[in-house]
Amino acid sequence: MIHFLYGDNDFLIDRYVEQIRTDFLHRHRDGGVVQIDVGNVAPTAIMAQLTAVSLFTMNQLIIIKAFTSIADNWTLLEKNIDYIPETTEVILTDIKSLSKVKNLAITKTFKKLKASGTDIHKMELIKPWKMGEWLADVIKTRNLPIDKNAQRKLLELTSGSDNQQARLATELDKLGSLAEPITVDVVAKYVEPDINANAFAILEMAILGNSSDAMAMLKQLQLSGEDSNRFMGLLASQLLALTAAITGAKLKINPYQLSQAQRLASQLGNSNAQISKLKRISTKLAELDEQIKLSTPEDAWSRIEIAMACI
Repeated sequence: MIHFLYGDNDFLIDRYVEQIRTDFLHRHRDGGVVQIDVGNVAPTAIMAQLTAVSLFTMNQLIIIKAFTSIADNWTLLEKNIDYIPETTEVILTDIKSLSKVKNLAITKTFKKLKASGTDIHKMELIKPWKMGEWLADVIKTRNLPIDKNAQRKLLELTSGSDNQQARLATELDKLGSLAEPITVDVVAKYVEPDINANAFAILEMAILGNSSDAMAMLKQLQLSGEDSNRFMGLLASQLLALTAAITGAKLKINPYQLSQAQRLASQLGNSNAQISKLKRISTKLAELDEQIKLSTPEDAWSRIEIAMACI
């Protein structure tokens, strides 16, 4: 049996690899597991190992991560699939950022894998607006004592992560080890906020006139080495959510980010006051963006502080 896992969700791919490994060792207690490093083994040597019959164990599992990072691996596989012994189970993964194979799903090798009955799974990142549903399902499955408000807080604090699903899984493992109910306060205590959560907090404080706290958070970000251009991108994302909250525009916004923006909008007065404030914020951030493009990193943070103080 061959398993081929591809897509842009490295977290799900790694989880599935471990699941297959565990199942294999449960079924074959005397089986052997071999992991091949594609960077240190030539493609021809990899094919020789895949097609060889093990002299030391009846069944073996061969794991090759980032298999497509070497184009020749993919080309040679098509010619060798039929020669892999039935007693050998194989896991091949494609790490999208490292792949050297273009249009993978329409290649001859991919078609040959499908025709041979390969277990093929495409692992895609979960859309932000579906993350809450996934989180609720995992919490229910694991029977974790996390209330709804704490779930919302978790989503809020991790909303800017490169792979929010992976971050949430890590935080659930940490929170699940605590011998206490997991409330909003517990989440706030143990989960470090993502930069995206900080961006919203800073923008909210600046808009509502709490400039001293906003300045303090900005200074912390600057000292942590955060990139000013990345922070500006996150501010733009928060402005987009605020725009959707005020105007009702149908934009694909993370529902928790949108709910935060709606809460903020409700504090800005009636609809006319909200629109007026939105125009002012949009103009200020557009001006700030142009200024930062011509600034040094140190000067950029100073300009951000000035803008947040008078937004």
